[in-house]
Amino acid sequence: MISAIFAFAFNATASAQSPPAGLVIEEITITDIGETEGGIAHKARVTIRNSNDSDFSGLQRVDYAIDGDEPQLAFIVTHIDAGGSITFTFNFNLTPGEHTIDIILGDSEVARTVSVAGADIAVRIIEHRFKRGRTVELVVAITNIGKRHARNLSLKGAWKANADASSGEIDYDGVLVNLASFQRTTVVMPFQFNAGTYQFSFDATTSSLENDYDNNSANVAVDVDYVDLRVQVVSVESLGWDADGNGLMSLNVEIENSGVEDMNSFYIGIDCRSEWSADCSSSVQLARLPAGAKTSSEFRLWLQVGDTPSTIFAVENEDTFRWGRSNVVETTITTPPVPEQVWTLARTSEPDVASYWSDGSANVDLDLTFLNNGTDEPSTVTIRCTQKETAIDGCTGDFDLNFVENVYPTVIHQSLRLPHGETALQLQYGASEPTTLLVTVPERIVGVDRDVWACFTDTSFLDETTARNGGGAGTHLTDDLGIGCAGWDETHIKKWPVGKTVDVWVSGEQYYVDIFEDVLQHLALLLNLDIAYVGDRSEADLVAYTGWSKEDAETPGLGCVEFAGCAQNRSDAEGNITGSKIVIWTIELTDEARQTSGIRASTLHELLHSLTGVNHRHHDRTSVMSYESLDYTTIDGIDLGLYEILASPLVEPGMSFDEVAGFIVFADELNDPPESKELTAKQILRRAHATWMDADTVSYQVKGSWPDCNYHFGWGRYEFGNLKPSFPLWQRFEHGSFHYYLVGHPTDRDAHEYWLKRGQNWQKVESNKVFDITYFRSGFTNPFAMLSNVNIYAEDSNYKVISRSETRLILEIVIDGPNPSWSRKLDLRIRIQVHPETFEISNYQMTWNFSPRQRDSCDNYTVEGRNPIFGRDFTFPDEIQQESRILQPQPFTSDDAEDSTASQINPLYLEEIFARPTTSLLP
Repeated sequence: MISAIFAFAFNATASAQSPPAGLVIEEITITDIGETEGGIAHKARVTIRNSNDSDFSGLQRVDYAIDGDEPQLAFIVTHIDAGGSITFTFNFNLTPGEHTIDIILGDSEVARTVSVAGADIAVRIIEHRFKRGRTVELVVAITNIGKRHARNLSLKGAWKANADASSGEIDYDGVLVNLASFQRTTVVMPFQFNAGTYQFSFDATTSSLENDYDNNSANVAVDVDYVDLRVQVVSVESLGWDADGNGLMSLNVEIENSGVEDMNSFYIGIDCRSEWSADCSSSVQLARLPAGAKTSSEFRLWLQVGDTPSTIFAVENEDTFRWGRSNVVETTITTPPVPEQVWTLARTSEPDVASYWSDGSANVDLDLTFLNNGTDEPSTVTIRCTQKETAIDGCTGDFDLNFVENVYPTVIHQSLRLPHGETALQLQYGASEPTTLLVTVPERIVGVDRDVWACFTDTSFLDETTARNGGGAGTHLTDDLGIGCAGWDETHIKKWPVGKTVDVWVSGEQYYVDIFEDVLQHLALLLNLDIAYVGDRSEADLVAYTGWSKEDAETPGLGCVEFAGCAQNRSDAEGNITGSKIVIWTIELTDEARQTSGIRASTLHELLHSLTGVNHRHHDRTSVMSYESLDYTTIDGIDLGLYEILASPLVEPGMSFDEVAGFIVFADELNDPPESKELTAKQILRRAHATWMDADTVSYQVKGSWPDCNYHFGWGRYEFGNLKPSFPLWQRFEHGSFHYYLVGHPTDRDAHEYWLKRGQNWQKVESNKVFDITYFRSGFTNPFAMLSNVNIYAEDSNYKVISRSETRLILEIVIDGPNPSWSRKLDLRIRIQVHPETFEISNYQMTWNFSPRQRDSCDNYTVEGRNPIFGRDFTFPDEIQQESRILQPQPFTSDDAEDSTASQINPLYLEEIFARPTTSLLP
């Protein structure tokens, strides 16, 4: 309730006056029931008790009065049993404020105070700003400081010009939200005016009743000026002296247009108060100065030695201008006396780091200004550079000074290549004492790729993730996506404190521990971390359980048994990672190579969570932090660039991305930009796999044969889609009238369906029905499954580059074993043609050679694919779509499809579940 609620109980004997027949007011409750057109509606609930021993029957009037006004009838009591009571209610309206309600029963009267809340609209002008098009925007804040909703708000503005007393009004035509108690909204009111001084006022109203109407208005006076010239003296220098001892002074003046409109031609001038020089005051007309731009101008003045007060100004018209607050500056020009030397080092410019080199050194530009005091004799200046008392090569030398007989200075422009850090420059000229300058080249992160930086600073997922998790700084993103392209956990830098040694405790099977320590060693080098192992878990910053059984999941305390492992970080508000815990569950695979690769990939993935504060990068299918990539055991591509930036000691916890940007030097900005690195065959195939994943559906024209059995199939269209990292869920093959679909289950790899076209109809069949009709075998034909396994398990020695150009790379890959159970040996030869920039595989060839244990089996299979189509929708016939138990959302078990042993064999040999032709098989 908004207004006060009162409930009182009375003892009959306490009444000073008794109403007729012993009736007393026992209880009064007054409640606020809402706002109406007539005011704030209230309901009074009154209980009258009969305190006599006999019944009351008759007519007894009960009245009420508001704030002492005339009583009004509330209720007529006609009967109350002896000792009994009666309760009645009545409604009445009140305005906001304090009110007294009198309940009158005969001669008895009880008064109650009711506090009624109302809305209270407060208007304040919080900002004015100038826009192009001679527009003034005033930002008006409307706040409901009352305790009741303010509804149906309206806002009206008015203006008046001081110059000619013209005026006008404007109604805000936007939508104003209803304001709850202490809620605020802001409104932008635009006006179009010429320059001048104006009075603005605003008045807000609401249909709700208010406590106070005096604060519904606000006004302000505004000097409207769309051009704002700001003048400052940048430098004052002496350039030389004449025979009379007068000095030639140089004043450099900067003018900035801080307004919103461009300034057409204007004047910059100086007015000197010098008694002897008529040339001291001068001005020059400058060209157009756009809004936000700066320009500069130099004045050269002959002045006597000593101080000369001066005024410098920027105006539109020299004859008629209004002095502003910032377009005029008062200064004093001090002319120094003539020096004793015939020439003098008058000024050394601030060293300017002009550009960087890939080794972190930089070109530093330096201007040395020498004044000729009346000589034409040449001289020599020697520059010597040292850092930590060690001379820097290429920075030391002699430079000749040749003076012309005039009073103007000689400027030597010197560009020096200096390493990062502080360098001492010693200048020696003539017989004078050496002058030493300290020049600092800031350390930078050099050679950053612009695409990597765009990914590093991207926050494109921020609104979605923070809204989903109630987020702000410090919110852990439970959907594991992370923020932006890089997948960071926060919008500021989150990392281990720079220079801290991370203490590590690890427990588990020794085989897993060895892999863990090897991966951690490589990551520590990449991430610039110092690592130390401790024997006591309580002393560790990073606690790791590896090769841990899921049956003992309570010990690590990380509830992620549905994954291969997981990690959990702790961090403080400043972005320092203060602790981390990871677990790698045991991986049960019969093939040692697959098991080692899986353990290493999981360890790398979880350690990156722990050491970098990154979540996941599912959209980048080459990333080790993506569930939609293969289980890579190496860091490549964008990942590598992201972690190299994060690892820099310049990048500290808690920094914003804008702060980090100050340390970045892009590769294309270097004096020696690196040549584009040619991707290796492995890197290209990693990106080719991601290209297929991005397309989601790919098809090739294929033909193949079992050469030793002389079985062939001609060019057909083989399509695979709904791609998982190592295999497609959907496959289709069409060759002439032969057409079948293979539908895999998304969660049960042992469950799948074969659909064969028979006439005009589709029928679900067992695999042997398909293989009785065609020599095509998807397991030996599918290039996606092949490439998935090559990318994970092939060694460098398995690759051979046949030819390479800008548009084509031809690779040969040879894999010898391991052998499947049905063959004494296996030899697989693959030839792939891939574009080295788009990473599209345009054609491929695979030759499988076996030594089957079954004598009458064919022992080799060849296939060729060409003419690929990427990204086309994979579609099913309506009959399959409606009848498939996999495609339809209904309970599914492996009993609904053909069993297989695919989960127990090496992915290279998935075709083991299919029939191989025998020498007796006929087409």
